[in-house]
Amino acid sequence: MSSLISLSDFASEVDRPESLIRMLAKSWDIPLGETTVPLQSAIRLVRLFESRHSSSMDEAEHCRKALDRAKERELELHIAIDILKRERTSLEERLRENRVYLGRAEARADRLEGKLHEMSQSLAYLVDQRDRIFARDVMRSQVHEQIQDGRSILVLSHPVA
Repeated sequence: MSSLISLSDFASEVDRPESLIRMLAKSWDIPLGETTVPLQSAIRLVRLFESRHSSSMDEAEHCRKALDRAKERELELHIAIDILKRERTSLEERLRENRVYLGRAEARADRLEGKLHEMSQSLAYLVDQRDRIFARDVMRSQVHEQIQDGRSILVLSHPVA
């Protein structure tokens, strides 16, 4: 079971502002509550304050460095967000272009499929006409036997060309 100390009481006892205590606790990964300080955290903070010889200057320097690191990290994050926004815009533009290209390709495929269907119908019609002409010519051609020079010869009249 851990005991809790009021943050304002702790700040007055160590003679440090609450904002400084919160900043140091955050930079040293010491857990704090909203308005309370766990006993373990209070002990760590007191040790941190006492381990410094020129505590105010060291604390201020440490806080300044932590703030500088936070600002650098914030700048890096802003740059990364800006890069991601540009990439997203670029990808959205490519998506629009690809959709237009896909629409054109589908229209072209539909048009070519229609042409192929028409050609298939034309070819089927030509084959059908050829078969009819061939059948008609076969019906007209006749075979009969003639005798020439004493021999029997088969003669084809109206041959299929």
